[in-house]
Amino acid sequence: MRSLFAFCFLLFINFHVVIGQKKDTVKINLKHSNVLIVTESEENNEWDFSDELNEKEDQNKEDISSTIFNFGIPILSNNIKPWESSYNKRIPFESTSSNIWGYATFRKLFSTLNERCTFYSGMGMQILNLGLGDHVLNNNNTLEFSKDSLFNPTKNKLRCSYIQVPILIGVQPFLHKKPRFQLQIGASFNYRVKSLLITKEQQENNWIKSRIKDDFHFAQYYLNYHFNIIFKRLGVFSQFSINPVFSDNDNDYLFSAGILISTFR
Repeated sequence: MRSLFAFCFLLFINFHVVIGQKKDTVKINLKHSNVLIVTESEENNEWDFSDELNEKEDQNKEDISSTIFNFGIPILSNNIKPWESSYNKRIPFESTSSNIWGYATFRKLFSTLNERCTFYSGMGMQILNLGLGDHVLNNNNTLEFSKDSLFNPTKNKLRCSYIQVPILIGVQPFLHKKPRFQLQIGASFNYRVKSLLITKEQQENNWIKSRIKDDFHFAQYYLNYHFNIIFKRLGVFSQFSINPVFSDNDNDYLFSAGILISTFR
């Protein structure tokens, strides 16, 4: 009798399971409890949360900050126009021993034009090194330089460190075909925090090193224009100041260009 009852109960469950598979759910009502069996449909998986997780991952990626590290060559000019780079050599810097490098971290502000145009704000540092060769710096009311036959340094450079606050507009003209290609234009505010005259020379068997801290007539601040071309993580940059970088002269403009590494997506 018990075997007959068990067989009928299993047959009853099997009958409802076969019918319920068309709706992907089976509900069995017992005396004191309910049992809900959920099966996965082959055509449409209603319990797949992958799309929602992917959206959250994409949103988290957008919230991650991006960084640019750049290294290039500085050029002083007497003209605010970067394509007219004539210079009177008032500061006898050597291009082979001069460099400019910096880094900045950016946060996305907002996007427009179907994500093709994005606005960023950032904060970073910029270091300017001007190699002076064997010229002696006379730091008077104005920057003056002279030569001394006894002065033969292995290192002689002016270094100025700035806090840089840039704002960039990133444009992705080939968003669908080349999403990692980006053009960036912008401007930055550069505030001088420290300037040094660093020298190193050998006298007899001794090496003499010196680091003199002064303003050396570097302007307290100056404004920059930026232009970057980035593909994936590599790119090129150019910057040029719109006001003089030295306070004792009104026509020493700074232009720089070089390579960059970025984490922009």
